[in-house]
Amino acid sequence: MTGENQDRRVSAHTALEQYAEWFIREKDRLLRYTRMRLNGEGDAESVLSKVLSRIGGGLNSGCLVLQDADREPYTLRAIMNETVTQLRNNVRRRRTESAYCDSGKKTEEPGDATTSAIRWAIGQLSPMDAHLITLHLWDELSFTSMSELMHVPAGTLRDRYNKALSQLEQVLKDNDLP
Repeated sequence: MTGENQDRRVSAHTALEQYAEWFIREKDRLLRYTRMRLNGEGDAESVLSKVLSRIGGGLNSGCLVLQDADREPYTLRAIMNETVTQLRNNVRRRRTESAYCDSGKKTEEPGDATTSAIRWAIGQLSPMDAHLITLHLWDELSFTSMSELMHVPAGTLRDRYNKALSQLEQVLKDNDLP
């Protein structure tokens, strides 16, 4: 092994160790964020495991280089992408189950009908809009907290949130939902 390759290998291993240490420190917060993103429709631990595996593999191979400041935004984006994938798979699974159901009727999800209608309507929005509404309404995060989490100015998030809320109201109105 040449000196350069060995240095690269040591550097990748160090980056992986640093990421693992950061991940362990932040695991509870990342788990709460993942659970919130899944909205009770998936296994948060499984999502975190997949994200850790993908990022760890990239760091270990040297294909991925993360600076200290990039760890959190990159991980949150990876969690968001993985939760969207899992939620889409859940929708596909429900459609398949519904197609095979003898009665042809979808089973009611637990919870009150208004909550189900709102969750359905949020699912019709873009992922970013749905994310903002979920963070603010369900997780009760302030715009300042969301700003720190997403590294976007609070005023920008407030504007995006208001537009998303208008779109949500329009979806509910167009579909005669409460």
